[in-house]
Amino acid sequence: MKRGLLIATAGHVLVIAALMLASANFDRPAPPPDQAAEVEVIEGAGAPGGPVAQDGRDTPSPPAVPGPPAPAVAAPDQVNMPPRPAVPPPPDVPPDGDIAATPPNAVAPSMPAAPAAPPSVRLGANDANPQARILERDPHLRPAQAAGGNPPPPYPLEAARRGEQGTVTLRIHVGASGLATLVEVVKSSGSPRLDRAARDTIASRWRFKPAMRDGQAVADVFDMNVNFEMD
Repeated sequence: MKRGLLIATAGHVLVIAALMLASANFDRPAPPPDQAAEVEVIEGAGAPGGPVAQDGRDTPSPPAVPGPPAPAVAAPDQVNMPPRPAVPPPPDVPPDGDIAATPPNAVAPSMPAAPAAPPSVRLGANDANPQARILERDPHLRPAQAAGGNPPPPYPLEAARRGEQGTVTLRIHVGASGLATLVEVVKSSGSPRLDRAARDTIASRWRFKPAMRDGQAVADVFDMNVNFEMD
């Protein structure tokens, strides 16, 4: 009977101890969030299947795993540049004393063009044999003739520009004074400008030796050719 009482008493003690232990565990406060987070981090850092540190000491980090090697960068293709053309050496330059001073943009003097030959005016008698005409007309008459130093008729500029040329035959009336009293165009040169130049020059600027008969100056008439030529 004592033994049964002891067993019952021991059972009650165990029940009371279990209730006290359960009450103590229920009243214990939960760990702070930081500690739980630390435990989680430590648990995540541990190797799979390894022991978890419970005393808060640092766990050694696993060794670093080398990454894959970086791909080799291919060197750029070499570009072959074309060779530069060879530059000829500068010509030998004589000393300064031997260089002739040449003005810039020197232009050789142009030779003057040869002047064009001026048109000519030639004078002559119209008769092929004036002496025969004189003897036939009056054997005692010495005919009038042009004095020396008379200017030839000028070649008109407009006629020369047009290329006009020809021979004009003039009939000249000379008075006893030796001046032309009348000048007529007997045969035209084909150019009124040439005819007028010959007639006006002889009528206004020429002097004559009058005709003579028995020692006396008398009037006379004779013909003269004036030839205008483009040389």
